[in-house]
Amino acid sequence: MTARLEYRVEKCNIISGKNQAKMSTLINNCFVAPEAISCLIGCGITEQQIARCVQAVESMPTRVAADSCDTAAMATVRIFLACTSRSGSTYLGQLLGSQSDFPTIRESLNTPRLREAELSVAPASLQSVIAHIIMEEAENEIYGVKSEFAGLIRLFQIGEFPQHLHRWKWLHLCRENRVAQAISIVKATKTRLWQSYGAGNGTTLTHSDYDHLAIGKAINSIEKKERIWRDFFAQNNLPFLRIVYEDLERDALSVVRQIRDFLGLSPDVDIDLSRVRTERMRDELSSAWEARFRTEKT
Repeated sequence: MTARLEYRVEKCNIISGKNQAKMSTLINNCFVAPEAISCLIGCGITEQQIARCVQAVESMPTRVAADSCDTAAMATVRIFLACTSRSGSTYLGQLLGSQSDFPTIRESLNTPRLREAELSVAPASLQSVIAHIIMEEAENEIYGVKSEFAGLIRLFQIGEFPQHLHRWKWLHLCRENRVAQAISIVKATKTRLWQSYGAGNGTTLTHSDYDHLAIGKAINSIEKKERIWRDFFAQNNLPFLRIVYEDLERDALSVVRQIRDFLGLSPDVDIDLSRVRTERMRDELSSAWEARFRTEKT
C-alpha cells in the first residue's frame, strides 16, 4: 500500500512538472518584452494567474508586423484604475464618465470585450485589438481602464508596459471596510448579481446563507491583492492616487475634483448623477451578516 501511494505521488509530481513547463513556455511565447514576466511575478502575481489570462486570448497573436509601437498613442491621458472586486470601481468609473469631458472607465480589457473587438480588426492581434478598444473608448484624448490584474497582464503582454509604464496615471481604489467588501463578494458569488442593474441567477439570500468561512477567505483574498498592488507601485516607482470608497460615498464631487487635479486637468467641473446607473447594493442582510461576523471574530 505504501509503495503504491508513493508511486501515485511521484506520478502526480511528474504531471505537475510537465504542466509547469508547458505553462512557462506558453507565458514566454506570449509577451513582447521578456522582462515583463519578472515584473509581474516580482510583485506577487503568480504564473497561474498569468497563464489563465494569456490562455483566454491565446488564439490571437500578441503582435503582428503592422502593429504600432505605441498602442495608446491616441490617448494623451492614460488612466489605470487599480482595484479589487467589489471595491466600488464600477461606480467610480461611471461617476467619472458623468463629466462632460471625461470617458467612463470600464473593464474594457476583459476577455468578452477583447473578443467583441476582435471582430472589427484585421489582421487581429492582441495589440491591434487593444488599440482598437482604446480608440473607441477614448474621449478628448483621455482613456481609462479599470481592472484587478487581467488588464495589467495584457498591457504587459503587448509591450505597452513596461515601456510606457510611467506615461500612465495610476489610481488605486480600496475600501476601508474590508468585512463589508468581503460580504459583497460572497453575496455576489452566490447570486451571480455583480451589478445593481444586472441579472443574477434568481437566488434570494436569507440569514441562513451566512458563511463565516467564505467571508474570512474573501477578506484574505482582498488583503493579498491589495499587497500586490502596493508592491507593484513601489517596485516600479509609480506615483499613484489612493482613493477610499467610503470618501467617495461621503463626498463624490470632492473626490472627482481630487482625481482631476492628480491627472493635471482643471478641477472646475460638475458631475451628472443621472448618468450613473450603479446603485448601492448593501442592504439589511449585509449589515446583519457584518454584525454577526464581527461578533464571532472577537
